[in-house]
Amino acid sequence: MPKPIYNPAAEPTTGNTTAAELYQQRYENIQRLQNALKRAMRAHKREADRTPYNWGNAADLRFIETQLEEAIAFLNPQPNDD
Repeated sequence: MPKPIYNPAAEPTTGNTTAAELYQQRYENIQRLQNALKRAMRAHKREADRTPYNWGNAADLRFIETQLEEAIAFLNPQPNDD
């Protein structure tokens, strides 16, 4: 079982934490998560290469793809055409 990724930004904050400090903590944690995702994707690819008949592997990636698209859309909202 993979080791859980420690998420310091998920810890409760004290009244002494500034928005900028919390932002930086979360920014750095997202970078760690991106690196973990790259490692997990490489492992998933190895498994997919061993089981090319398994359609579930492609479905797994569609789930991840959708989640990433949602995150990108959240950070880069399109202007309304109103």
